[in-house]
Amino acid sequence: MRTLMGLALLAAVTLFPWLTWTLLRKFWLARREVEVLQAKYGDLEMFRERLIEWKVLREPGEPGENRF
Repeated sequence: MRTLMGLALLAAVTLFPWLTWTLLRKFWLARREVEVLQAKYGDLEMFRERLIEWKVLREPGEPGENRF
């Protein structure tokens, strides 16, 4: 029983940081992608349909306002 608990603890200690890192990286990259798309295409009216397709929502503010 102790051996099984030890193996479970070893697996948890090994997998938890990897799982946490993977999820945080996925969310960070998704957020960064939205920021890059908004910076690149956010001020051009001709890309409005593409932004809607990509589900990139514009924040309220002046057109051409640099938010970064």
